[in-house]
Amino acid sequence: KLLLAVGENVQKAVEDGADAETVEALKAAYYDIRDGIGAHKTPDVYGAFPFDAYSHTPSMAGVQQPGMTGQVKEDIINRFFELGVKVEDGKISFNSLMLKDKDFNPETKELRFTLCHCPVVYKHDGQGVVSLDFADGSSRDIQGLQLDAETSAHVFARDGFVNRITVKL
Repeated sequence: KLLLAVGENVQKAVEDGADAETVEALKAAYYDIRDGIGAHKTPDVYGAFPFDAYSHTPSMAGVQQPGMTGQVKEDIINRFFELGVKVEDGKISFNSLMLKDKDFNPETKELRFTLCHCPVVYKHDGQGVVSLDFADGSSRDIQGLQLDAETSAHVFARDGFVNRITVKL
């Protein structure tokens, strides 16, 4: 929760017009916190200790696969925050504020993930354009980094209308 709160303050600082030094300091604090916690740590670094794997494990069954822990859920939420995926008023937008160069494949200069089963490709080329590929073979470019509500609704519905989203950051 701390990590997301600091991330939200990075966004707020940008929205409020804070100077670049302040924004960079907040981003550095975000990544310092992230490096201190999370699922990306090895057991040697993070530490290990015995615990009951899941509070709903029946006493006569032994330890079972645990459910998704709070930390794992927070890591997922924070990663989507870092990817700059935001939904406001039913519209999906993309923002590269928290991305680092090392997030992109060094050979292709791309970062790939899925959003509601729809492939998303970030291209590190500085254009500020979203290219949409549709199921019928057509495509459309949008200036800026926000989808309209209708296209966003198709992504949320997972109906296959949008085949791929390419974001040129």
